[in-house]
Amino acid sequence: MNAQVQLYDTPLSILSIPREKYWLFSLGVLQLLHYVADKLGDADNAQDDSTDSESEGEDEEEGYQSDATSNSVPSINSHSRASTPAYTTDLSACNSKDSIPEPDHTEIEDPFLHVAFTPSECTIICSAALISKFFTQPLNTSVQEPACSFDTKLFQEAYLALQVVTDGLDNKRVLELTEPLSDSDISIFFLSTHFADIILIPEASKAKVVQILLSKGYDLVTSSPIPAGIKHEPVTVESDDLATKTFALFAKHGIKPLVSPRAKLLLTGARPGRQNAREVILLSAQALAAHNPSVPNSFVEYFAITKTTGSSISLLLPKSSKVRHKLGFGGKNKFIGSDVDSIIPISVDLTKLPIDSKGIVAGLAGRLLNSEAVENAVFGGDIGVFEMNYLSMGLSGVVMIPEEWLKVVSSVLV
Repeated sequence: MNAQVQLYDTPLSILSIPREKYWLFSLGVLQLLHYVADKLGDADNAQDDSTDSESEGEDEEEGYQSDATSNSVPSINSHSRASTPAYTTDLSACNSKDSIPEPDHTEIEDPFLHVAFTPSECTIICSAALISKFFTQPLNTSVQEPACSFDTKLFQEAYLALQVVTDGLDNKRVLELTEPLSDSDISIFFLSTHFADIILIPEASKAKVVQILLSKGYDLVTSSPIPAGIKHEPVTVESDDLATKTFALFAKHGIKPLVSPRAKLLLTGARPGRQNAREVILLSAQALAAHNPSVPNSFVEYFAITKTTGSSISLLLPKSSKVRHKLGFGGKNKFIGSDVDSIIPISVDLTKLPIDSKGIVAGLAGRLLNSEAVENAVFGGDIGVFEMNYLSMGLSGVVMIPEEWLKVVSSVLV
């Protein structure tokens, strides 16, 4: 199997927030983004990064400008942002480095970061130490606020990140890995980035996951020794068809995957280099600081920024160049990837399902990938490559498909 799986040992926490309550957490999100940008700056100052020098030279030549400020992105050391409306004047607290606590021994030097928005939810994934640092107060306040469509939820279980890298394009790479995990009653989350697929697994299930990966022939790379007793034996799982079980569950609870053809998106990445990565994180902070979180529809429906290791930054952005420009992401010199190949989200509301439901996103993806309509279209080669991307939120699941496949996929979901 031409796939390598990297297992990271930093325990991650998952925080799910209703969009209606995001205003309580907006300051913490901005502080988190500035903190991660600071860590990139600290690493950059500690070593000579020749790639950054090249990237900075390119940026100066092309003179990137934001629509919101008409100025170049501020240096990370200045902590300045575009001016915000009166209702967010309290956000100025995170302009000062003094307002961001110094790291303690529980924090890591290369933090994982994921902040994502869908129409109903914001999900934040980072270390438990950073959740405690930036979100303890709003979490305490949130429980006192009026009820929303669903409650703010901080998952009690710690998760580990698996990064899946394959040789060439393989649509079923994630399903091949995740189906046996779901069949083994292991709860997982999917995150597609521009560079790789990320799967979050419960830390408590690490040994079981390692055994499954080894039995499936994956090249497993981990920063810690494989626990004693883990064998390369095939794992036997008693499983019905995951897609069949998933759609039976949908029918039982009156759930139908929601296709959003008007929400055309791009999955892109930041160009290499820590300086560029810092500035892209700050652009995200500017975009979030410039809107009123207490006003519905004041921010785009779908948005995500994901930092894995080093300076690898991935973004989920609107396809519309006009909307991207308004957000401050109009400069092509900072990003890689196509700006014309749009993807369409298909979402599933998980709040209606039993809390112990497993394999929902994998089941939905499996139904699409293995459907006769999709397989015939792939074999015919008339539409193009069928590549799926994933965005697991705390209480919803999203599968993203190429726009040109919308008609075929919609016929499968009827």
